[in-house]
Amino acid sequence: MPPQAHLFVGRFVEKKGISVLAAAIRHLRTAGDTTPVTFIGDGPLRPLLEQLSHDVSGVTLTGWLQPEAVRARMTSAYALLVPSVVANDGDAEGLPSVIPEAMAQACPVIGSDQGGIAEAIHHQETGLLVAPGDPVVLAAAMRQMAQDAALRTRLQAAGFREASAHLNAHVQSKKLENLLLAI
Repeated sequence: MPPQAHLFVGRFVEKKGISVLAAAIRHLRTAGDTTPVTFIGDGPLRPLLEQLSHDVSGVTLTGWLQPEAVRARMTSAYALLVPSVVANDGDAEGLPSVIPEAMAQACPVIGSDQGGIAEAIHHQETGLLVAPGDPVVLAAAMRQMAQDAALRTRLQAAGFREASAHLNAHVQSKKLENLLLAI
């Protein structure tokens, strides 16, 4: 199935980079890029996204979906978008669980180059990393992922391998067990 849209999955809160993503979408629309973006989730910044969906075309808010439906959306996405930032109150991401979930579905990820996100994504190898808080750079990565099928295919395969080998619960549990046994 060809890709249908870019995808955001999570709470609509400041640290998730909702405002940055909204600005990136506006930038893309101004440049004539109409690639759809779907937001799965909810939260206090929903009014910002509702306004965005009224102002520009191709923005869909689904609310929360069942895990099976989220996985289905991941398999047909250009990319999962994780434009996280450090919130004004200092709140920041660790490793959002949605990243290994997407990689396990062979969904490429575009994420902020910070914290656990940067540890899970190897730039241009298993996904794309962008400067946190920069909507122009995020928009460029979104455009690149939507237009470059070869890049998308390569990142899908590499991300799936990374998730299978390093980002699953069994592997992480074994690493923790070995660490504890070494003490």
